[in-house]
Amino acid sequence: MHRKGNLYDPRLDDAAQFLIAAKNGFGHVENHPDLISGKLPLQVYQLSIPAPVPPAGSLDRKAAERGRNIFNERLSAALVTSSQRLAK
Repeated sequence: MHRKGNLYDPRLDDAAQFLIAAKNGFGHVENHPDLISGKLPLQVYQLSIPAPVPPAGSLDRKAAERGRNIFNERLSAALVTSSQRLAK
């Protein structure tokens, strides 16, 4: 939205899944003037879409674990880099 409208998404309050978003309140953003909300009834539609169910047996657990490890390693590196920049 970047200073164009309001955003309310309580899913971003889940610190276990969205640590940075939950800590910074990214699911509750208000901007004035709100140039979006009156024009797009999108949120109700977005939140009404159910998550797709993957076909049985389609999960490759080894690949998922590799992906999780890569993501967590890069996230850790990014957090360290960010904290070093903030410390300067």
